Amino acid sequence: MRIRGHHKQKGKMALLNQKAFERKLQNMSSTQDSVQTVSLWMIHHKKHAEDMVTVWLEQLKKAPKADRRLVLFYLANDVLQNSRKKGKEFSNAFSRILRDAMFFLGDKTIKASVQRVIKIWEERRLFEGDYLEALRGKLDSGGAPVLSKKTKQKPQEKEKEREKEKEREKDKEKEKEKEKEKKKR
Repeated sequence: MRIRGHHKQKGKMALLNQKAFERKLQNMSSTQDSVQTVSLWMIHHKKHAEDMVTVWLEQLKKAPKADRRLVLFYLANDVLQNSRKKGKEFSNAFSRILRDAMFFLGDKTIKASVQRVIKIWEERRLFEGDYLEALRGKLDSGGAPVLSKKTKQKPQEKEKEREKEKEREKDKEKEKEKEKEKKKR
């Protein structure tokens, strides 16, 4: 793929294209039309499926809110369902990362919607039953913690925590030394 004189390295999406795709994902709204537009673009560029799916997972991990992660999941669903007649590029690429993605989709506010999509995949045989069960298991153990501003540690608190940990380590060493001394006697 060439963009403005930049040549694509074999097997890798050009950096410029990757940034453009990240922007597409970030600018995608929650409307069905917006999701389908990005989906069609992805399917059109299916030879870059592996790279796009990697970027998709990165965006999913970065998404601060559960509803945003759900929109990204809906995009994956749309791509998977609408690309399967055109080849296995996306089903192969997504099958490698969906287990990891489930951890970020386990939030209680979106979990039922994710489960509904997995059920549709099962009915339409998009993936093997064992694989879908593994996804459900990951989803049930997931629920990405969303750190509120109150729970984030300040740098001074982190430093104090490290110092306390060092003190505990020193105390353990002293105890070990005492035990060795007792055994020697």
